Amino acid sequence: MEAPNTVLGDPVADLGTFKNIFAEDAAFRFREICSPEGRVRAGICFFDGMASGSLVAESIAEPVASFVCDGKELRAEQVFSVVTNCELKREDSVEKLISAVMYGDTLLFVPGGAFAVGTKNWLKRTLTEPRGETVMRGPREGFIESALDNVSMIRRRLKTRELRVEMVSLGEKANNFIYICSIRGVADERVRCELKRRIAAMTMTDILESNYIAEQIRDCPHSPFKTVGTTERPDSVAAKLLEGRVAVVVDGSPCVLTVPYLFVESFQSGEDYYTGNIFSSVNRAVRFVGTALSACIPAFYIAIVNYHQEMLPTVLLLSISKARQGVPFPTILELLLLLAAFDILREASLRMSNNIGQALSVVGALIIGQSAVEAKFVSAPVVIIVALTGTTSMLASPMMGALVCARSFLLAMTAAFGLTGFTVGLVLLGAYLCSLSSFGVPYLSFELLPDGLIRRRWGKLRYRKLFGAGRRDGK
Repeated sequence: MEAPNTVLGDPVADLGTFKNIFAEDAAFRFREICSPEGRVRAGICFFDGMASGSLVAESIAEPVASFVCDGKELRAEQVFSVVTNCELKREDSVEKLISAVMYGDTLLFVPGGAFAVGTKNWLKRTLTEPRGETVMRGPREGFIESALDNVSMIRRRLKTRELRVEMVSLGEKANNFIYICSIRGVADERVRCELKRRIAAMTMTDILESNYIAEQIRDCPHSPFKTVGTTERPDSVAAKLLEGRVAVVVDGSPCVLTVPYLFVESFQSGEDYYTGNIFSSVNRAVRFVGTALSACIPAFYIAIVNYHQEMLPTVLLLSISKARQGVPFPTILELLLLLAAFDILREASLRMSNNIGQALSVVGALIIGQSAVEAKFVSAPVVIIVALTGTTSMLASPMMGALVCARSFLLAMTAAFGLTGFTVGLVLLGAYLCSLSSFGVPYLSFELLPDGLIRRRWGKLRYRKLFGAGRRDGK
């Protein structure tokens, strides 16, 4: 028998409807509250493990049972004065009640209506520092998988009534919740509306992690460069909201999305704002230069060694030539093989436990590299180039995937056309970055120049208009 769309106002029938809907769920719990004459006056149902049993008993079952046992008939109008729980909402839609009980609420059925009572108490991990965004100085807490807790961490840092949090329900099966956060009067309304439009237009709406949304709302979906930011730090999200960005908090994911996202953000860290501006600026310059070297060093080495040997000092050229004696592979193939081996070792070390991963890194770096050189599979200069490339690629982890694509493109151009191809490849790469945008904001926007590669000191650096309605600069 098909369930009705609205509640019937009869606690026996309504509770029976939900017992039929969740008949095959072993965690579904229900109870009928009867009068002294044995008539059912109210019904309660919830999911074990999602709702707090003690809270259900103290704020719902006990006061309702006491009221009914006094011989009184509990009507819908009286529930608000009987139930002691502060989170109490009347619902008439069966679908809304299903969504509420599966989110940890308890359903109360009485003659004349049904109510969703807030009794959420699912298990969640403690607040810890994000592993990928550690800092030497600054806040240590990170987001967890509970969206409500994540929103509360943001609200604790932005104690303003202008903070706007909009809840959106997504999915037919997962029925997950996301929260769109922005500061009224600071965030650009066009960005917020465009974000909501893209979320509404998503083809896959059963969301289990924030990347499900990021891949469907980003500009240039096939681009290797990120145009949607992600972070697990509440202080970073609060700062981005003050700059005029819009954040998306997804229930079940500790990664919060922020838009718009600019190229320069890949070289910024939350710790930059908790240490001196000179030291922070030096660190940013190191990240930028290291990232550029990671993309360019292999291709530039191929161009010099294969096409423009006259640019090298004679002693260095003879040293490279001597190291390559007996190596059966051309230089480009050496580089490709070693880069592939480095990526394999990096991925394997990430998938293993910390101790085994560290041991694997040592084995790969020392034993395999040294053995390959001694066996004349590769030359020592190529090992040095690959080691420097791999080390510098870790300076800007948000650009890891984009760096692999950019490095491969420059290698292909250089292998085919030498230094000319390398130069043309750089120009094409720069032109491509100029063509990108994030929610209407140019990817290489100069709006963040005062807070780009140089972090100005606090006092000159303050929050002002950034994306049409709010920006941080040094004016």
